[in-house]
Amino acid sequence: MPNNMMESFSNRPLPANHPLQRFLEFENSSELLNFKTVSGLPVWPLMRLNVLFACRDEFFGVAFKNIAGRSDLRGVGQRLKRSFLSLPDILSPWPSLPIIYMSTREPAFINGRFYDIFDQPTAELRPDQTLYVSLGGMKHTIFQALCSARSLEAPTNVRAACGLFFKSLSTRRLAANFTEFLIQRLKKFNFTALASQPGRLYALIIRHLGINLSLISYFQRFFARQKPKLLFVNNAVGGGRAAWWVFAAHQAGIETFEIQHGTVSEANLNLNQPKAFFQDENFQACQPKNFLAHSHFWASFIHAPLRVHVLGAPWFNLNRRRMIDTERQADRIIFSFGDDGTMLLEEVKTVSRAFPGRVTVRPHPLFRESFTRHIQPQLGNIQIDLSGGNDSMFSAGVVVSDFSTTAFEAAALGARTFIKNNKIVATFMANMPLEKFSEPDELVVKINDPSAGLVEQGLSASFFTGNWEENYNRLVESRLL
Repeated sequence: MPNNMMESFSNRPLPANHPLQRFLEFENSSELLNFKTVSGLPVWPLMRLNVLFACRDEFFGVAFKNIAGRSDLRGVGQRLKRSFLSLPDILSPWPSLPIIYMSTREPAFINGRFYDIFDQPTAELRPDQTLYVSLGGMKHTIFQALCSARSLEAPTNVRAACGLFFKSLSTRRLAANFTEFLIQRLKKFNFTALASQPGRLYALIIRHLGINLSLISYFQRFFARQKPKLLFVNNAVGGGRAAWWVFAAHQAGIETFEIQHGTVSEANLNLNQPKAFFQDENFQACQPKNFLAHSHFWASFIHAPLRVHVLGAPWFNLNRRRMIDTERQADRIIFSFGDDGTMLLEEVKTVSRAFPGRVTVRPHPLFRESFTRHIQPQLGNIQIDLSGGNDSMFSAGVVVSDFSTTAFEAAALGARTFIKNNKIVATFMANMPLEKFSEPDELVVKINDPSAGLVEQGLSASFFTGNWEENYNRLVESRLL
């Protein structure tokens, strides 16, 4: 597979009975992308993932967690206005730099400077050329890579734009028409529970349109002022909150990229897109043109109109170099908790009784606060690793996880690795090469078997490509010529 490749949906057809087909066919409509704002931005990419994740919740018979909205338009409007009116208008003093990273996360301040949890290593390869814009919350934090200074900025015309939006009859009509279209589409593909809640869908559309109309001109002016050549974003492929950043960047002639974080699989609705999107410039205008994957292994699961480059895995390789002399403790068992801290709770209790003193629980760094409030009190005297890093995993002989990058990192390091065979894993990821378990007692049996949980060395080595520094610099230099 070449380093710079274009995946074609028709070249990698899914089986006709694959569960993902229902989602792809639901979206496979050019008419879905014809609903646009006055600025020309299609509405569907803004709210796509909210709706699809709610459909997935319905598919698995769980309560909706991803549709945010209320049928009371006035309530939505008041919340937006309060957010906007609380923002100061601060101008940024930053110079024009050729590379901009935009993040959906608030930056962390560690050891006297700012960090972004997703893309920090690549940005720091070229700090003199790279500016960060972090849009976690409504205040935009701007800072240069390897720099301890920052500024806060907010759209200078946001008050006026917000006021115009709530007086716009055409915008409300657009939201109403799109709601009706979505309801009929949802019914056709048997997502009936979501189709029965038009008020929530309408409020979701209104919320996304309000933010878009208030911010799109700000991003257009921001890019005109900073004049970057390259934009790296996270959580942008497939639409969502970053769609208007990418839309504005494409209007300004800026080349756009996303670097992989997390796993890529058939369950990843961001990176599995229907045939209609491959033929529609409206949708493609709202997502990055390039995707930088950890390896060919992950790139092979992508079904989207993207140029997919193999970059490597910056954080994994940096940690592996740092911990290269760490001695592995074969009897140490690490439970790596993701965003759903309750998923492995019974397994932790059962395994800690079977192997006393050997179990450590490591929550995902982004969910440590929630973990310490809600989960840790239920674990008694079990050891907890709240360091936020992966050091404990590098020394563990056994790693138990939900389906996350952590499980593959552990396998690549030579640990015996097990993942919980929940509904999503069993439905979408049955062929993934990690050993699965369904019940706590089954996990105990597997841990007792020294041959269980091992991944063939050649396969585990394919999870994360090295030479990410060389690959990144070569790619950037070729674009900045």
